[in-house]
Amino acid sequence: MFYRSRLRLIRRLNNISKRISDRYIYLVKGPSLVSLRGNGSVLGKDVSNSCTSLRAGKILPFEIDSNSKIHVSLDQLAEIWLTNRLSAGTAIWKKIIRTIFLQQNKKILLVGGTDKGKSTLAVYIINTALKNGYKTAIVDADIGQGDLAPPNAIGAAIVRRQVIDLRDVNAQLFQFVGNTSPMGFEVIVIQSVVNCIKQLCDSFDICIINTDGFVENSGIRYKIKLAKELLPDLIICLGDPSVYHLIKSNCTLMPVIYSRSPEDTIKSRMERIANRVDQYFRFIATDYNNNKVVVVRYDNIMFVYRGTALSGMFDDNGGFLYLGEGKDLRIESEKLVGMFVGLGSDGRVVGFGIILQASSGGIFIQSSIENVDKIFLSNSGLDVDSKSEFKIDY
Repeated sequence: MFYRSRLRLIRRLNNISKRISDRYIYLVKGPSLVSLRGNGSVLGKDVSNSCTSLRAGKILPFEIDSNSKIHVSLDQLAEIWLTNRLSAGTAIWKKIIRTIFLQQNKKILLVGGTDKGKSTLAVYIINTALKNGYKTAIVDADIGQGDLAPPNAIGAAIVRRQVIDLRDVNAQLFQFVGNTSPMGFEVIVIQSVVNCIKQLCDSFDICIINTDGFVENSGIRYKIKLAKELLPDLIICLGDPSVYHLIKSNCTLMPVIYSRSPEDTIKSRMERIANRVDQYFRFIATDYNNNKVVVVRYDNIMFVYRGTALSGMFDDNGGFLYLGEGKDLRIESEKLVGMFVGLGSDGRVVGFGIILQASSGGIFIQSSIENVDKIFLSNSGLDVDSKSEFKIDY
């Protein structure tokens, strides 16, 4: 039986140092700073004789030589433990990596439930591709817990350097969906992914499409639709074998392979909530005193909701924003306050913001983006003072 006991006493220690054999790896959960003296790697990236910072809640495998030493400076919420290389290290994906590069797969779709290792595998593929000289792209289609874009949006990028975390990648393209769950927005998500790939297609040798963890009932049907629209060169199903069998039986024209998931890397519900809120605030400024308030006039703007562009008109008497020439959609001004929105210019999503106020004078938005010709509405609101999210029902 391999040693797996978590070193919970580290919450009362500032640093630890241990030697480990070739059979084991360290799993480290942030927030923490990991210093390595000797040789080692994280998801295919060389971290020998260096310091690596982990964000809160992130779990990463440190695979180091038996004569190397690891020192971990730990926050109160951080953890570190030893586990077998074959249960959580990159060894579980060696066959998959070999398949990808021997067969020169260009588009790779990752499918699996929540916390099944999709983002971690995506990073490992990216690092391996870059190491071998491939021009590499990533499309993060998880609109609830994605790393390249804020919730409600899809991010895409050409990756030019190895990373240990998808959040270290700066997205060059955004598509705004307007919801944190794909349910009811499946068509918009699929079209958004297609748009990202079309815009990047001349810039990559290999592209990884990461997806959300919604794979139950209609979720799996949505993933099958996505696969049939994208026609990837390879579909990798992580975790639950039943997901693999459903995808394989419905996507007979595409290669589908199964992958194990890393063990012992599950996040709690509270960690996932904190992760999502933190991702919002990575993309917006939160200081009302220093940030700009952008005023957008109705005659200069189009609103986009559920993928449809609509003109807008405000009725001061009733306090409603009417969208569409036939006033098809009516939104109370109170429900607009705090709404998280995407901001568009010249056919691209160029930034994000929070609606502060709506009146006949225009839409007042907290954002650093000034030149805007589209506002992408969402079902999500943010309370800046408490740094919390709330849902908006139209």
